[in-house]
Amino acid sequence: MSQDVDDPINLKIIALLNENGRRSFTEMSSLLGISEAATRQRVNKLVQSEVIRIAGIPNPLALGYARKAMIGIRHSGAVTELSEQLKLLPEVSKAVVTAGGFDVLIEVICEDDEHLVRLINENIRALPGVQTTETFVYLQEEKQIYEWTGK
Repeated sequence: MSQDVDDPINLKIIALLNENGRRSFTEMSSLLGISEAATRQRVNKLVQSEVIRIAGIPNPLALGYARKAMIGIRHSGAVTELSEQLKLLPEVSKAVVTAGGFDVLIEVICEDDEHLVRLINENIRALPGVQTTETFVYLQEEKQIYEWTGK
């Protein structure tokens, strides 16, 4: 484990940024009881060491995308090539090479069910080597975390 996350102040910085990624160094330094310069330095080190990434996370529902699904794919060829092709699809928000019943799992975000069907039939099943797909439509998301700290 990185030494950066063994430090209690760094863990608190991560928690504070998870609550509000736009929190100022001034506010964080006040909450942490350290100087603003020390806070800035610690945040920059956490970012540079890739312990954290600060990003805006879009809300698909607010952008007009009402259907999310996980699709398991069984493939007969090189999984690396397949995953590279899947990553090019704009609907794919996550692609994972797996062991087990599927070779690759992808999470997709679509406008509606018709969009999902087109994506599966025209873009995924049409890829060379795809043998079967199994789609798990999200009815209700119970948990989506970005604040995981490993502790």
